[in-house]
Amino acid sequence: MRARDRVLNVLLVEDNSGDAHLIKRLLTKSSATKYAVDSVNRLNAGIERCDQGSVDVVLLDLGLPDSQGLATVATMRAAVPHVPIIVLTGLDDLELAVHSVREGAQDYLVKGTATVDTLERAIYYAIERKNLKSSLRSTLSTLKNSSSKKRLNSSARNAWRLSDKWLQWSDTISAALCRLYLTPFTSRKNRSTR
Repeated sequence: MRARDRVLNVLLVEDNSGDAHLIKRLLTKSSATKYAVDSVNRLNAGIERCDQGSVDVVLLDLGLPDSQGLATVATMRAAVPHVPIIVLTGLDDLELAVHSVREGAQDYLVKGTATVDTLERAIYYAIERKNLKSSLRSTLSTLKNSSSKKRLNSSARNAWRLSDKWLQWSDTISAALCRLYLTPFTSRKNRSTR
């Protein structure tokens, strides 16, 4: 089942009720997807909610009463590694954005600049990247545990296809970031031929 064919369960971890209201309003404006948004105002409450299941994506503020900064992402990621995380914060800081992604966030959006389209796109991309990463891990695990050559060859082909998709995603995202920051982009293929 594709993501657009069902209701997506979004957990919003945001302590500012005004910001939470605005984000919920943005998601209700979507014409392509229906969202069920659950909101909590503390990191620990968010982790507990994720543990109950049925969360497709977490929108996570970095400034919460019980957690601040990158520790917020790291703690959420460690507690619920199977759920994609999008940082949604008021801090327009490129360095913090990069570090957030390194800590396990799928994306970093600045409150007030996010539109329905950018938020929805970030949600879909986060879910797809997480699914792809999970499939890749599963295939690699199968490769490691393979006992027969036939199974190994089939698993190797699947791993190659998944890693190729992952690299395509990576190049697409890198190119988009370069366009955003107006810096030249050289794909992996072009870099290897130099």
